[in-house]
Amino acid sequence: MITFKDFLLESQGANKHLEHIEDEVLNSGFDGVKKAITYLSSLGSTLKGSSSKKIKITTKWDGAPAIVAGIDPESGNFFVATKHGAFSKVPKLNFSDEDVDNHHEGSLRIDLKESLKYLKDIGMDGVYQGDLLYSLAKPKTLQNIDGESHIVFTPNVITYAIKLRSELGKKINASNLGIVWHTKYTGEKVNQMNASFDVNVNNFTQTSDVWFKDAEYEKMDGIASFTQEETEKYFNVLSMAGRLFRNLNKKLLDGIKDDKYLNTQIKAFANFKIRQGMPIGNVNSHVVGLIRYLQNKLDKEVEKLKTVRGKENRRKKNEDILKFFTENKNALKNMFQMQNVLIAAKMIIIKKLQDIQPMTKTFIQTDRGFEITNPEGFVAVTLDDGAVKLVDRLEFSRQNFLAPKTFGSKA
Repeated sequence: MITFKDFLLESQGANKHLEHIEDEVLNSGFDGVKKAITYLSSLGSTLKGSSSKKIKITTKWDGAPAIVAGIDPESGNFFVATKHGAFSKVPKLNFSDEDVDNHHEGSLRIDLKESLKYLKDIGMDGVYQGDLLYSLAKPKTLQNIDGESHIVFTPNVITYAIKLRSELGKKINASNLGIVWHTKYTGEKVNQMNASFDVNVNNFTQTSDVWFKDAEYEKMDGIASFTQEETEKYFNVLSMAGRLFRNLNKKLLDGIKDDKYLNTQIKAFANFKIRQGMPIGNVNSHVVGLIRYLQNKLDKEVEKLKTVRGKENRRKKNEDILKFFTENKNALKNMFQMQNVLIAAKMIIIKKLQDIQPMTKTFIQTDRGFEITNPEGFVAVTLDDGAVKLVDRLEFSRQNFLAPKTFGSKA
């Protein structure tokens, strides 16, 4: 028998893309800021118990790979696919094991063949996307943790442990495949379908081979409700966002939204800092660091060019890029301060939702072994505005960036 601590040390060895709520500032410009504040206000009202706007919160399970499966609307036949394969210009849908072999390679073939074998029997009434938790390629195991047997599986970065004697543990132990469904698609062609996050699997057929669920966060009352003190703290942060909103430069925000290169570089610098465990922090230092980061990156791109003329043309182009950042320092500071405040509000929501004791233990691998961690995060969904991620990027996103990926595909 080992303790949970010892187990952590010894165990080493299309919803096409959801965006972080603070990145709505970059993705949608001035209107994106309003959308983010509205989202967060609705979330706060939901946790306060006074929301007039329907908002749904789902838990982000850290599964992989993403599986798209269901009834092909054109042929009427059951298929499975990767997310990228399903929504490519020429979809790579797998109706048979032979299709899987033609479209994919490695352990992904096993995942897709297992999915094709077992998911066809659960009575899916359309096309759904989910994250695979365990399969023959990435099997669950039994471990004795703190004197009690647990089912353990690691689909991606986070490792999950569920007590074997629990009802959930018994069902998972008896199954061959585990998946959490989070997106439903509707339309006449798979690669042209529209995504909906209002997933309900109650009408699916339960089988012993597959353990599945939807990702809805089930408890929104009691311990996961704001106290009066928490309500005041949260809405004070949103009031700060409202004051900052008046100082934002609409032209700059919308310009970044529409300029793919500028947008990408700002996000790349943010991810560069996250990999180092650093938040935006002081906005003046952040802007200075961004300009230095971009200068170094642009200089390296110039050095890769072969001709003198090519280098000179690129230097002139780079000067214009850097000029944008140096001439708009104050407006950029206000933009990043808005992101800081949105993150502060988001973290209050995340910490409150994490107050619920989950049925699973979660941990991540580090250089020292495995350490206890929180779940990946949550997704906030509204009927009008779609969905955004609520993730502690300094905890989970950093680990996700640094973790080796053991799955892949030709699709």
